[in-house]
Amino acid sequence: MRYFIFLLFFCLGLQHPLLGRDNLQHRLTKRIMLNGEKELQVNISFVAGKLYIRPADKRTLFKGEFQFKKTEPLVDYSVFNHVGKLQINMPNYKKNKDAEDNQVNISGLEDLKQNVWKLYISPDVPISFTIEMGASENDFDFGLMKIKNLIIKTGASNMQVDFSEPNTVKMEKLSIEAGVSKIIGRNFMNANFKKFTFSGGVGDYKFYLEGALRYSARVHIESGVSSTKLIIDPKLNFRAEVDKSFLSSVRVEGAREDDDDVYYSENYDNSEQRLNIFADTGVGSFKILLGD
Repeated sequence: MRYFIFLLFFCLGLQHPLLGRDNLQHRLTKRIMLNGEKELQVNISFVAGKLYIRPADKRTLFKGEFQFKKTEPLVDYSVFNHVGKLQINMPNYKKNKDAEDNQVNISGLEDLKQNVWKLYISPDVPISFTIEMGASENDFDFGLMKIKNLIIKTGASNMQVDFSEPNTVKMEKLSIEAGVSKIIGRNFMNANFKKFTFSGGVGDYKFYLEGALRYSARVHIESGVSSTKLIIDPKLNFRAEVDKSFLSSVRVEGAREDDDDVYYSENYDNSEQRLNIFADTGVGSFKILLGD
């Protein structure tokens, strides 16, 4: 009887897609505690799957909860002169079965799409982020983090980026490059950026410029075959200069057009803190809308 039960479960494991060895989901948790770091540099390389970023608790520099099928993520951390360098990535992979030993053999992207990374980063030290992603679903909340620089490069993705709480340090550079993608950005004035640069290819892009403007800032938008919307807090004073093609449509609310494709909000000239927007549009639409 015992032999029969063993044989039955063995056969099920070979035949059922959820029980077979090749379909096992692996889980991994890694944690790094704060130890006197004064600054943190974070580099993330994510090929495919679902990626989440959230603030960590007060004593944690980094916590990662990883779910994967075959490709175990690599986490490398070092400290030099009180500056931590955190690198999180997937090993190189090849579809070819004859790949070298230091590379992971992947039969296709289907295995990678089952990756789920949940990353928690300290809100207590200034951070510079560089995040590169492929075919992925991404949900980032940078609220409470002290971000000096944030660079995001993504391919075919669906991404939400939120600054749910104000960044307490000045962000020198906020840059997003996107391919075929859909992006929603919320509470972007909470990012406390000096300059926000966005370059989009084919997609649907929407950024809510909500939150207080502490000093004058710039926004540079370059879009291709896309729909791009900036939803601006009515209290913000802005100037928008739009370079459009005959294949693009432009709409700007809450502003007067003084020159060709140059728009000014009502109190722009009398304000100390100003938001200056420069947009280069391709085929598609570009809109500046007033929020609630």
